[in-house]
Formats: sequence, C-alpha cells, structure tokens
Amino acid sequence: MAKMRLLTFMGMAVEFKEISFDTMQQELQLEEDQVEAFVIDAVRTKMVYCKIDQTQRKVIVR
Repeated sequence: MAKMRLLTFMGMAVEFKEISFDTMQQELQLEEDQVEAFVIDAVRTKMVYCKIDQTQRKVIVR
C-alpha cells in the first residue's frame, strides 16, 4: 500500500505543483494527521522534492 501511495503522489506531483492536504487525503486515503508524515517519508526517498506549507495546508512541489 505504501508504494502505491508513493506512486500516486508522484503522479500528482508531476501534474500539480501545489497539492492541498484535502486532495492528498482523498487521493491517497490518508487520515488528516497522516499527511505530513507521508510527505516527509516521500521526501526521504529522494524520488520527489517538495515542502509543506502548514498555514495554507498544502504541499508545494519543486
């Protein structure tokens, strides 16, 4: 399941440069409190480069 989520996230990152937490929750079937941890884990793989904007609740892909 983790690999499928990562692949889905990578596909989203190619298409969108900004992804809201709500979109990530829906597309990746994550709980609200799991989104940030998932993004951190994704960045650790070095397959995607992004940062978290906590105030606007979105992920910005570089």
